[in-house]
Amino acid sequence: MEHATQVRLIKTALDQFDRNASDMQGGEAFSPLIRYLDPGICKREVEVLFRKLPLVICAASQVAKPGDCLTHDLSGVPILVLRGRDGVLRAFLNVCRHRGTRLVPAGQTECKGAIVCPYHAWTFAQDGRLVGVPHEEGFPTLNKAENGLVELQAHEAYGLVFVIPSPQDRKFDFDAWFGEAGADLRRFGMDSSAHYFPRRFSRKMNWKMMFDANLETYHFRFAHTNTIAPMFGDNKGVFDVFDPHMRMFLPKRRMLELREKNESEWNARWAGNIIYALFPNTIVLVEPDHAMTMTVWPDGPEHAVIDSVALIPQEPQTDKARDYWDRNMEIFWKALDEDYDMMESMQSTMHSGANTDLRFGRFEHLSTRFHEIVEREIA
Repeated sequence: MEHATQVRLIKTALDQFDRNASDMQGGEAFSPLIRYLDPGICKREVEVLFRKLPLVICAASQVAKPGDCLTHDLSGVPILVLRGRDGVLRAFLNVCRHRGTRLVPAGQTECKGAIVCPYHAWTFAQDGRLVGVPHEEGFPTLNKAENGLVELQAHEAYGLVFVIPSPQDRKFDFDAWFGEAGADLRRFGMDSSAHYFPRRFSRKMNWKMMFDANLETYHFRFAHTNTIAPMFGDNKGVFDVFDPHMRMFLPKRRMLELREKNESEWNARWAGNIIYALFPNTIVLVEPDHAMTMTVWPDGPEHAVIDSVALIPQEPQTDKARDYWDRNMEIFWKALDEDYDMMESMQSTMHSGANTDLRFGRFEHLSTRFHEIVEREIA
């Protein structure tokens, strides 16, 4: 993040503390419960947002070495990410071109040689070319050059691997897509991060609930009373939209100490947490010395799977270093699990008839904007 931007965020947050004010925009808004319950809407979201846009599949360090691979099915599409012997990261549909068998089983993390189908031994090179067909004479019309693995567009950035789950006719401009949010994350030096404490879990909630909860600070004082609330200002934050992505600066109370320092010494990562909502389904929380990522996947309208991984400067080499990061993970997840408990609580009442909509206040405007962007993109 550019230093001038850090100064602007801190100055704006200091003004909020001085005035005991919150970042408010627009008016109240209402989110119809049908957005969280309707199978047809969920199906449309999957077809558009989870098939045609870049999605976080893993940390780049999970496939860092030639021969490293990873399978992923949460988008509803079987994906294989593979670092070839040539060092190039590629993504393919994890599907044999003969009879459609999955080529690499879930949990396999190495593909040192050719990719061989377990059913009939059709063989594919690491770059996806079909190079071997037993009894090839039985397929007189087969053109091997046209029947390699179906390649998907993949992109490494900010310590993460993004894949578009459907084949695209045109080359996707990833840098333009991530825009200013991506430029910020690159300046934080996350490209060289190591992954730590991957976690996958399920919750009984609509996938959009994660953004309803993580794009406002109104709940901090109450939902996180015994965890992180004392560190932060009450309902304070500076919110920016880089359509379709978003950024939040959540000031910590210690930020007030910066009044005694020259602006050239101001550091937004020290002064608060910085959250990026990378559309459509990833949250990146930037802390002083690492980042936490959460990617949410719909499994029907009222169930979601969350994939999370920490991005730390380097793989810990000592017990002391591991203890340090383990304590960080414990603090983070103790607070975040409080959020997910509330998300499940809200989802569980939606069939009660008490509400027809969820109400969003003027300081919850990023959540409102997120829903507007979702509605626009699936229209």
